[in-house]
Amino acid sequence: MEQLNLVSEKLVLVPEVINIDEKLKPYEGKSPYKRYVPNKDPPKGHWITESVIKGKYTGLPYLLNCKPVQQNSGPKMVELYQ
Repeated sequence: MEQLNLVSEKLVLVPEVINIDEKLKPYEGKSPYKRYVPNKDPPKGHWITESVIKGKYTGLPYLLNCKPVQQNSGPKMVELYQ
């Protein structure tokens, strides 16, 4: 695993700009990450925060991480990306 990390670090240079996007993935079961967002369709699901960079050589998006955010507790957005 360590060798894989070293190889991937050579291919990806994290730039100064990281794009952050939030998505609501529909979900009806029980989960601590389930949220209600009235302006989304459907309004219930997992609120997922993603951070993406632009690939240095390909120009394609490269997903750094995906994190579910809880409705009433858990880390604040600033804490996720410090």
